[in-house]
Amino acid sequence: MAIAPWHEQAWAQFVGARASNRLAHGLAITAPGDFFKLEFATMLGQAMLCRSPLSDGRACGTCRDCILLASGSHPDWIAVSPEDSAYIRIDQIRDVSARLAQRPQIGVRQVVLLHPADRMNVAAANALLKTLEEPTPDSYLILCSERHERLPATIRSRCQTLAIKPNLDDRWGRALAERAEVSLDAAITALQMAGNDPQAALAVAAPDELAARASLAKSLLSLANGRTEPSVVSASAGKEVALWLERFAALLRLSVRSVSLKSPFEELRDLTSRLEMSRLFALQREQGRIRALLGSGLREDLMLYELCCQWRDAARGTR
Repeated sequence: MAIAPWHEQAWAQFVGARASNRLAHGLAITAPGDFFKLEFATMLGQAMLCRSPLSDGRACGTCRDCILLASGSHPDWIAVSPEDSAYIRIDQIRDVSARLAQRPQIGVRQVVLLHPADRMNVAAANALLKTLEEPTPDSYLILCSERHERLPATIRSRCQTLAIKPNLDDRWGRALAERAEVSLDAAITALQMAGNDPQAALAVAAPDELAARASLAKSLLSLANGRTEPSVVSASAGKEVALWLERFAALLRLSVRSVSLKSPFEELRDLTSRLEMSRLFALQREQGRIRALLGSGLREDLMLYELCCQWRDAARGTR
């Protein structure tokens, strides 16, 4: 797999550190969103286990190690995630430490992937800290977190950070369009709506999803202009109330986007950016409150209707 444009800077950092023998035993991947962090972490592990890496540092994909890793049976690749729990437990970290205390079974090094690393409980984090403080020479730990800042500071300070940054350029849209199998225009629109996070944009770029967001944006504009009633807009959610609320929240976030968007998103962004902050925050809070109450037995249609009324009243205040 080629290096995605959003990963190139972090990949160059990894390759440079490895070439100069400055690669730490603990590697923490950071990003301001999703950014396919797990994909990047897996590529790092493949590169470190490969016997014949390519000139750009990527795994060759054809050596014995690459074949075993692709089949999920490489004994020196250790992937750790929560098992039957919301958290990575201390016994899982102890198993990792015991494995790393031994020599690699078939390769020259062992690589551990912790994902999501920020879901370790306190005992597990303390156990991992000891492993990071006393690493074996041929072992590496890759920490891939949903929220890097949730990791204990003591662990973060002992890891080398590989930062994925949103340095958007023209190649991002083309790369996303290829992955999502959509037009370049749709891919660019999705990236702009997702705050340049390609992983989040991948879901937005799906034709049905982008069309649904455009339809809701048009409905909200019509409601703001008095051409549609709140009951009509709220009824458009049907049985997909949670998804409707997610789209509504995403459209509210357009108010902070500084890029040029396609119609009708541009018109809605212009409107939301003129909302009083107190009204915008109130809409966001109400959306969150309704999401929390879904499934509680309360009338979801009535809650959506009230939210649409609140939107209409807020939008009228921008005239």
